[in-house]
Amino acid sequence: MGLLRFLADVRATQIVDELCQQAVRQVYGSLRESCESRVRQMSHAETRGYVWAKARPLVSREVSAIAVAHPTLGQQIVDMLCERTHDRVVRNVVSDLMRENAQRTHRRRAA
Repeated sequence: MGLLRFLADVRATQIVDELCQQAVRQVYGSLRESCESRVRQMSHAETRGYVWAKARPLVSREVSAIAVAHPTLGQQIVDMLCERTHDRVVRNVVSDLMRENAQRTHRRRAA
């Protein structure tokens, strides 16, 4: 029975990862667009907090749509999907925005 439970957990993790990637692709553009102009003068910590707060409703809406499309997902898997998607999309958006801010600052100094 231990092996069957292990295989079921591995399969659930794969499903969550696939759905998480799908949700991140859907949310990324709108989250970045809504945060881009506001974070130009913010520090890294401020940017992360701002993006974190802005991401929650977008991720919740997307995960709810996924849960409706996949009714066999349990609540525990939906919760895990929501948290992983939120963490991943915030990390990606903050990373990209901070990289652009650094490049913009570097270009100004060189000019």
